[in-house]
Amino acid sequence: MTNATALAHATNTLNRSFAAPPSAVFAAWADAEARATWGSPAPNVTLRQEEAAFEVGKGDRTWCVVDGKDCYLVLTQFLDIVTDTRIVLVETVSDGDATIGISLASAEFIPQGTGTHLRVTLQAVGIGGSDFERDVAAGWGSALDGLGRLLLKAAA
Repeated sequence: MTNATALAHATNTLNRSFAAPPSAVFAAWADAEARATWGSPAPNVTLRQEEAAFEVGKGDRTWCVVDGKDCYLVLTQFLDIVTDTRIVLVETVSDGDATIGISLASAEFIPQGTGTHLRVTLQAVGIGGSDFERDVAAGWGSALDGLGRLLLKAAA
């Protein structure tokens, strides 16, 4: 049995370089359909967006779907958006009934020649022994790999 009151914390920084300029990388975050395409936390997960609003104080309501079943509800709120420069957001993840984790994510779109260096810093808390704090970096890593594939496809 897990400890329902236990909290576990982790901080991670993920870095990616893309040939696309910051405006193109930022646009892939700003577009709800694009976010649903590249944002999956694992290859076997599809995303089903119920709501999407890329505005400060608003956000997304998205289900992670595995084998046709809604598994995790992700509520995203955008806290700070500076076009082509940065995004700060908070995600609350539940299994539909109970919150399993919360993460604060900041994305920095740094010009690198004609491309972009993207730095995403994650501060996560797992709740009730969920291991969310350990899994969130891998999930974001998979999503950023999806972002890279989307940008390559757009450039072709």
